This record gives sequence, structure tokens and C-alpha cells, in this order.
Amino acid sequence: MSLKEYKEDLKKIKMIVSDIDGTLLDMNLQIDNTALKYSKLIINHGIYFTLASQRIHSSIVPLAIRFDINIPVISLNGALVQDINGNDKLYCASINKKYVNEAVEYAEKNFMKICLCKLDKIIYTDSNSIFKDYFPVPDAEYVKVNDYVNNYNEVLQMNILCENKDVLKKLKKKITFPFRWSIKTNFYRSQSQKNLHRLDIIPSGSSKRKAINLLMKHYGINRKEILVIGDWYNDVELFRIGGFNVTLKNGVRELKEMADYVSDYTNDEDGAGLFLKEFYEIIIN
Repeated sequence: MSLKEYKEDLKKIKMIVSDIDGTLLDMNLQIDNTALKYSKLIINHGIYFTLASQRIHSSIVPLAIRFDINIPVISLNGALVQDINGNDKLYCASINKKYVNEAVEYAEKNFMKICLCKLDKIIYTDSNSIFKDYFPVPDAEYVKVNDYVNNYNEVLQMNILCENKDVLKKLKKKITFPFRWSIKTNFYRSQSQKNLHRLDIIPSGSSKRKAINLLMKHYGINRKEILVIGDWYNDVELFRIGGFNVTLKNGVRELKEMADYVSDYTNDEDGAGLFLKEFYEIIIN
């Protein structure tokens, strides 16, 4: 179906929530002017527009400024929901230090790579520099420490990498069973390094889905008035709450099956920007 056939549904939209990497940004981490232009026009039309990402908050802020976003953004897959000035914080959750210690010890014992994400910086050791060298988060502050022992407090997310997905799944099972009421995990193949698998550990109750629920409640919006855009496995939570779901040609199969609309264009072809342009043209007519 063409997007115009969804005109009545699209005219109900009061908020758009978009993923960043692989969606708004191309593979060179650049934003096309079309996306910037029409997101601003959409905001000026009275529709809220915000970002949801696995990035830390400080990495999202420069993008939010370019998009003229003045409502809370969702960072670390929902562990933090806060505006760019730090004034409007709807949610913030950190992982118990005991669980951080357990995960670090297990990862190091099994030769996995691990880093700790805090509100405004990413902590890593020399043996875990892969996160800074091969998975750099733009505009994020990286702090190298001798060890993690003195950095277990105020950790909002742990990222773990391993080539052997079975070993990583064992860690997922090990930490999920005893701590299942305190933490949750997201397991998926790395988007940029296909030979690596990734496990993200976040506080239980934190998710992009919960974050959107908080935004909906805060702004008096219902589910049918939310439009979400994503491309990767960690966007499944977005699609479970979105009233209208959009993915790009490069979106993973799971999202395409859940999507109301699949763009004919990839993120390298400015699929998100072209969608926003057509969306804007539909709602103003």
C-alpha cells in the first residue's frame, strides 16, 4: 500500500519517535538535509518529534539540537528519558553494583569484551578498547580506567561483545535467572561487525517501550497517536507500542513483519527523510 492510503491514520499522529543509527543516519553517520528540513516542519506543525537510541545521552544531545528537539529523548534503550538540558527527566535507572560486578567478572573470565555506560560517558579498560576503536559512539566521552572496580556505581547499561554467541547466551542465562527482577538483557548480532554478538544489560523495567509510555502519559497522547521509525532488533520494543510503525528497506525481517509501512529506500538513500517528507505533505493537505 502507498503511504497516502494511510492518510486518516497519519492525520491522528501527535508524536514521532525515531531510532538514530541505521535509520536517520546513513552508514557514514551523516544526516540528509531532507530529514532535518521536514522534521522541523513537522515540529512547527505541532507534532512532537524525538529520538530513541542505545546511545548514551550526551551522544544524542548534538543530534537533538540539530533537529530542534525540545522534549525528552530516549537513551540507552530506555534507561534514561531526559531532555537535552537535563531539566525534564522522566526516568533514570541504574544497575545494582552487585550485578555489575557479577557481569564484569564473568565477562573477563570468559574473554568477553565489556564496557560500562553512565549518564554522560563510557567507561572502558585497555583490554576493552574495542568499544572505542571499532564501535565508537559519536560525541560520546570515553574514559579509560585501570579496572572497573571503582566504577560500579551509577551504571545505566553494560555492553558485552563475544564472537561465540553460545558463550554469550550462557552469560545471559546466568545473570537473568538469579537477577531477573532487577535487570533485563537484549541479545542480538552486531549491526556493524557481523561476526560479533552483543548483549546489552539494563535495569529491569527499562525499555524503549516503557520510555514511550512515559512520554505518552507526560504529553497526554494515546497509542494510536504515536508513530515510530526503526531498523534494528533493539527497535522491536518501539514497534510493540507504536500506533503506526515504519521501517526502511534495510530494516530487519522482524520489524518488516511488524511494520505498517516499509520504505522502498534504505538509510543510505535517506529513507527516513523521504518518509518524513511524504508524511508532512499528507498531513497538511
